[in-house]
Amino acid sequence: MAWRALVIEIDAAAADALSDALLAHGAASATVEDALAGTPDEQPVFDEPNAGSAGTWARARIRALLSADANVEQVLAAAASDAGLGAAPRFEVEEVGDTDWVRASQAQFAPIRISARLWIVPSWHAAQLPSTWL
Repeated sequence: MAWRALVIEIDAAAADALSDALLAHGAASATVEDALAGTPDEQPVFDEPNAGSAGTWARARIRALLSADANVEQVLAAAASDAGLGAAPRFEVEEVGDTDWVRASQAQFAPIRISARLWIVPSWHAAQLPSTWL
C-alpha cells in the first residue's frame, strides 16, 4: 500500500490536539517531534542531555501517515477545526515508499558475543559455531 506523510510545523502547545484530531480523521499514525532539533535553538526536554526543567518545545513538527488516496487538504481542514485551530496550518506532503518494516527493524539487531562460549543470536540470524565446537 502506498502512503504519504503530511508534515506540519506548528506551535507546540497545539501539537497534541492536532495530532489526535488527525488520527480521528483517518491518519494511520502521527508523531510529534521538536521542529528545531539539530539546530542551535533546539530545546532538550525529558531525559535528553542538558535538559533543564521539564517542559515542551516551542515549535513542533507533526508527521501524519495517510493513505495515498486520502484527500490531504480535507483531512487537515477537518482536523484543524476539531483541534480548535480555525484555519488549517501550512503543510508539506512527502511520498513514503514501500518498505519491509519487519526486515528494517530486524537489521538493527545483530548477534552479540557475551563471552567465548556465550552468544545472544536473534532468531532470524544463523548461529555460526566456532570450528572448535564442531
